[in-house]
Amino acid sequence: MLRARLDALGRVLSRWRSVWEHRPYVAPEPPWRDALPELVRHLESLPKEAIEAVEDGRDALPARLLPWQEALGALCALPKVPARHLPPPTDPELRRGMSPRKWQQVLDLGAAARAAADEAGFWLDWCAGKGHLGRTLSLQDGRRAHLLELESDLCAAGAARAAALGAHCTFHAGDALAPAAAHQVRPERHAVALHACGGLSDALLRASANAGAGLTIAPCCPHRHRPDGLWHPWASSALPPLPARVLRLATAQESVASPHRRELRTREMVFRWGLDLLRREADGVDHYRPVGACPRGWSRAGFETFVSEASRQHHLALPTRWSPQQVLAAAEAHVTRARALALARAQFRRPLEIFVWLDRATWLHEQGQDVHLGLFTDPRNTPRNLAIVAHPSAGPSV
Repeated sequence: MLRARLDALGRVLSRWRSVWEHRPYVAPEPPWRDALPELVRHLESLPKEAIEAVEDGRDALPARLLPWQEALGALCALPKVPARHLPPPTDPELRRGMSPRKWQQVLDLGAAARAAADEAGFWLDWCAGKGHLGRTLSLQDGRRAHLLELESDLCAAGAARAAALGAHCTFHAGDALAPAAAHQVRPERHAVALHACGGLSDALLRASANAGAGLTIAPCCPHRHRPDGLWHPWASSALPPLPARVLRLATAQESVASPHRRELRTREMVFRWGLDLLRREADGVDHYRPVGACPRGWSRAGFETFVSEASRQHHLALPTRWSPQQVLAAAEAHVTRARALALARAQFRRPLEIFVWLDRATWLHEQGQDVHLGLFTDPRNTPRNLAIVAHPSAGPSV
């Protein structure tokens, strides 16, 4: 049952909230040290190579140090959603513009949608972009697809591509967050969405419940499109509204990022902390203060260039004399320790993601829909492989 799983998962997350809310890069001292002293000692003893091995999944933390592991393992074991696969199209033109991973996501979410959409005469692709998902569904089964997209240039490009391929597609330029968008959600249209972020998926879920329409969505990035900066639970009372910065944890996994990209990210973390150390020395303010976005070229050019450009652009006071080597060494030590301590909160990345969308799935079920929450594709295609599949229930909700 969705409700029982949601309540149980909420209790575990609430108990260990101090672990997954702690951001060791910003606040070096873990508030959970007294509760889990052995775990802290183990993490602080890890060399950089061991930290990297756990980060990329080649190794794991000792289970005996993770009191939540058994419960979370059971609560987060999700089945695949029902799917009806068709032979994949062989025309390479159909997948032009998509990476192999994205193409497989389109095929797999489409298979899940077909299994749930027997009664629908049309498709609705929500936040469609160029329409890869809706166009492919239409080409595979002949049903007309309506596609909602904010950017008019993407609508034009998608419509031209669909026409060239002979797909029955109608694009609608509109904002999925605007009240008028809900009029596109109708009982005769089965809605699909591949990685509509945060509030965009929420808007579709509400519209679907109100219209009595079915949907198959792979939601993403729950921290995005939150006007007040908070994610608000709809069905659970275990956790309060959560700040968007906390929910970033749910999608922070880098399993498909290249080693080069991960190296650049770590270097920028070191450089940003080094800059912060210099600011502290200059003005005496002893807490971390982030600076805005910085061009990647600054990091590639080296620490001294990064400091010079960032201080110039953001008008930062710096010490008149400082040693780049000493500051870099201190910053590297901090980042290594922060990465080690972050391995604890990383254990809650997937549970938190599941909790967020399980909350929505439970709410939708309690509005009278038959709902599945499960996996739609292999995690090697995307770590964001959760899907919510729903259609109006024939009987009373439970």
